[in-house]
Amino acid sequence: MSLTRFKKYACGDFIRQFCPGKGSGRFLRRVLLHNPGLNVIFIVVLFCLSAGFFQGDFCLAGTVGSRELINDPGRYDGTTVTFRGEAVGDIMYRGKYGWVNLYDGYAAVGIWTEKENLKDILYLGGYRVKGDIIEVSGMFNKSCPEHGGDLDIHGVSIKRAVPGGVSVIPSDTVKLPAALLFTAVVVVVILFLRAK
Repeated sequence: MSLTRFKKYACGDFIRQFCPGKGSGRFLRRVLLHNPGLNVIFIVVLFCLSAGFFQGDFCLAGTVGSRELINDPGRYDGTTVTFRGEAVGDIMYRGKYGWVNLYDGYAAVGIWTEKENLKDILYLGGYRVKGDIIEVSGMFNKSCPEHGGDLDIHGVSIKRAVPGGVSVIPSDTVKLPAALLFTAVVVVVILFLRAK
C-alpha cells in the first residue's frame, strides 16, 4: 500500500471514527479529510499525547498495584500481597519499626516494617533524586486498626529491586528548540488552512 493510499484510506477511516460528523468535531473532520497530509500529522500528535497517559502505574507479574488496592481494598484486605514502587519522601522510624512510602506511578502506599528491613534503602525519591525501586511482601490492611484506620501494608520482606540515584534534569537547550519547532509547525498549519 502506498503512502498516498494509506493517508487517504487508513487515516481517513481513523478520522471518521475519531471525529463525529456533528457538533464540535465537524470542522476538524472536514479539515482532516480534505487535507490528507494533515491526517498523518494528526495521528502522530494524538499518539504522542496519549503516550503520556500510559506511563507509570506499572505492575509486574505477581505484584499488585496501588490502583487495585485503592479501588478494590476489600478483595485484598488481610491477604499477603507483593507491592513494588519507588521509595519516596522520608523514612520515619518509630522504635523498632518504621514507615516508608512506595509510589508506583498512581499513588503512594505506606509500608510499616521492622527497622532492619529499611536499612537497604539508599535513595528516597524527591527533587533531583530517583528513589530506589523497592519490592515488599506483607499483609495488606484496608483500614489498619493499629494505625488509625489507614490503608497500609505490614511488610515482612523488603528488597531493593532497582537502585536509585541522582537524576539529571535536562537543560533548557533541549526545550527551547523543541518549543520553537512546535510554534513554527503551528504557524505553517494555520497559514496553510487560511490559504485554502
